[in-house]
Amino acid sequence: MTKIFTDFAKMYDVAEPHIVERSGRIFSIDWPDGLEEAHVLFAVNYLHYPRDFDLDSRSILGAARVRPGNLTGIADDQSAFVFVPENDTHYDRIHAVDDNGQAYLGDFGSASFVPIDDARMPRDVENLFR
Repeated sequence: MTKIFTDFAKMYDVAEPHIVERSGRIFSIDWPDGLEEAHVLFAVNYLHYPRDFDLDSRSILGAARVRPGNLTGIADDQSAFVFVPENDTHYDRIHAVDDNGQAYLGDFGSASFVPIDDARMPRDVENLFR
């Protein structure tokens, strides 16, 4: 995990995060000074698709919990889970679900999230934040 985020920090010229392993091989990753919106999305995506890192023998579930007012296209009063959906085949997209259960699609070529009908949120995403 450390290598993945060390590489990410170098690639995007951001600080390295604070990484803590919790029980069950669950990692908490925090940037104490925060990240810009794009970097949050890139970090979640990069965890699933890291450069020069073989994940064939590993199972990865990564997500971010983003505070209200920090995601373009999602209501300012809504926090959201940001994640890569199960069985993803689009390496340049990210999904989100807000507090009301509204699903969104974020495409790295677009300026904001857009509402969609199918959340495709992995069932354990919410458990990562308990």
